[in-house]
Amino acid sequence: MLLLATLALAAPQTTWFVDASAVSPGDGTVAAPYTRVDFAVAQPTTLTGDTVVVAPGVYPDERIEPGTKVVMLRSSLGPSATTLVARPGGPVVLGSGSDPLPLRMEGFTLQGGRGRLDPSDGLTYGGAVFGAGGDVRMTDCVFEDCNADRGGAIAVEPAGQSSERIVLRGCNVRPSCFASLDGGGVYARSTSVLIEQTTIDSRAIAGSGGCVFAVDDLFEASDSRFTGIAAGDGGAIYTNNVSAELLSSTITGRSTGGGRGGGIHIFGSFSGADNCRFVNCSAREGGAIYTATGFFRNSVFIDNATDDGGTGLSGAGGALFASVGVMCQDLIFIRNLAIHHPSCVGGAVAGLAIVSRSTFIANDASLDGAAHFDPAGSASESELRQILVDRAPGSTTRSISLGVSVSNSVVEDGAPGTDVIAADPSLWGPDDPHLLPDSPALQSLEGKIGALRFDRLWCGQGCDGPVGIESCPAVPGSFGVPAVLTGLGSVDVSTDRLVLNVENISSASASIMLASQTPDFVPGAGGSMGNLCVGGSILRLPGPIKVVGPQSARSFRAQLSGLAPGVAVQPGESWVFQMWYRDSFGSMPTSNFSNGLLVQF
Repeated sequence: MLLLATLALAAPQTTWFVDASAVSPGDGTVAAPYTRVDFAVAQPTTLTGDTVVVAPGVYPDERIEPGTKVVMLRSSLGPSATTLVARPGGPVVLGSGSDPLPLRMEGFTLQGGRGRLDPSDGLTYGGAVFGAGGDVRMTDCVFEDCNADRGGAIAVEPAGQSSERIVLRGCNVRPSCFASLDGGGVYARSTSVLIEQTTIDSRAIAGSGGCVFAVDDLFEASDSRFTGIAAGDGGAIYTNNVSAELLSSTITGRSTGGGRGGGIHIFGSFSGADNCRFVNCSAREGGAIYTATGFFRNSVFIDNATDDGGTGLSGAGGALFASVGVMCQDLIFIRNLAIHHPSCVGGAVAGLAIVSRSTFIANDASLDGAAHFDPAGSASESELRQILVDRAPGSTTRSISLGVSVSNSVVEDGAPGTDVIAADPSLWGPDDPHLLPDSPALQSLEGKIGALRFDRLWCGQGCDGPVGIESCPAVPGSFGVPAVLTGLGSVDVSTDRLVLNVENISSASASIMLASQTPDFVPGAGGSMGNLCVGGSILRLPGPIKVVGPQSARSFRAQLSGLAPGVAVQPGESWVFQMWYRDSFGSMPTSNFSNGLLVQF
């Protein structure tokens, strides 16, 4: 028996061919291909381990039923050239009622499926693909014009198998697919769902999970995009009693009926989101995310909001709502709002949270906690550490609710805490979280404050690139090379973004930034070893010159609206900037100058 089993496993696998333009029925060879995919799979000579290669074309009235055969279905030229059209009244691929569906497909468009009717509840499942249990693996496939009550594109119901799963890689579920109830794209119960490099744009008209509805197993997604609408919870993704994780993905979702989790509803073991973007999501609670627990890292939340869906109810957590407690690190929250009702709280975050190294820009709430609200109040265990909070223009709502522990942070309207500075964080722009050199996070606080470290070469909002030309040269200093002054930003005075960077200066050297409207050239000025490039009325510019990053480099922001007390740069003016710094010649202390930088505004 062992010998027979070994011989059976070693039996050669066969490749069969299908071409819609061939002469029917064919024998599956290159010379005489089959003309239908379902016919090819159903042949008794097609066995587990075989491959069916499908030529370009449109294949109408397909109903592929693999039974227990594990057959690879592969198109020769991909989904744009090969379309499988469902037979009326059912899916393109159907698992039998008694056998789990073993499906391997690569490079097809599946079109027109209407799902399998379940007589027990009168609902249809899996618009294009249905399995009562199964191992569904699809690569580079497109779903269009498919719908069902549950699972507009794919549905897998539990069948007691230990390896039930749906795997999508490089697939695309188009907006023409939807579910009347749950799971606009994918519906899975007791079935693990793994999604990679896939786009799902779909809706659940009267249920939950506009893109994905997954319960009682595993959900993981990476390098994917989800755009969904649902009447209930989980505008894009709904999960319950699952282990869930999101990596490097973009989520946009709306819960239109007053539900929770516009982007994703998570109830279960949530590993969290890493390197994700949540954009334009909305729900009554948790505009982008509603979760019990989780760990969120390196992610961005932009323009998410609470929305009552016409229920008239208040809401909380424009971006994130935590019903139990979450940990957040290196996050950016921009223009997230909880303002649809006068009692809304938590413009960005609502609930118990430990938030570190994160940036909040222009978030707002109607009642309390424009950035973060913790309903526990004075009994709160929420902690905010090393955060930046930039208020929304015109907002009068307190950024952080009372009782939240705040430390080592810059909060524009202030907050009780340790080492908390009440000041403008000085960011590149209204939705750019990068720091300018005069940020108080760089002036007074140690360590990484906010989601991004200072980058002296960052050219963000209001930045046109390098500005200025050398007006006179510098003399080499103790480093053996000249100190080089360059400009980065904009010559538009109204933009007020000019960063001056200097290289090749010791970090221990005291320095002063000079400015004048009069260029000059004075070698050895004041007994120095350098060239003075400014003349006439010379200004000593206020503000810190920060040594951040390379120890031989430093940065300075020239605030054009207040270059010095009573002095503002005007359009049409030319200014020369130069750094004067302590230096040494041999063992003798002296001073030196950078080159002059002429900027025409």
